[in-house]
Amino acid sequence: MDALSPQSQVTRDLELFLEEIRDSCQNHAGRKGYQEGGKDKLGPLIMGLGVAEEHAIGEILTKLVEFRKTRRRVLAVKIAGWAWRLWLAVPDSEPSPDSTRPR
Repeated sequence: MDALSPQSQVTRDLELFLEEIRDSCQNHAGRKGYQEGGKDKLGPLIMGLGVAEEHAIGEILTKLVEFRKTRRRVLAVKIAGWAWRLWLAVPDSEPSPDSTRPR
């Protein structure tokens, strides 16, 4: 088997990481009861309560503390999944700090 170039390895690793995040957000969420019939139940609930960002930040902090005690990849995946919730909480029209940077 040929060795991957450094760039190919980075791409492969990123794809694996993104697939684990996707599985966590879709399949694991369903197993935990956050989805019903493939539809998200948790997101609309916490957004309706006005606590989506606070809940996601709390989950991320909890996972970071746990990660510091026991380094496990699954915790990085969970942190990324909750970061996705933060991303969803920001309106599309919200300018990104990077978008004002000259290119």
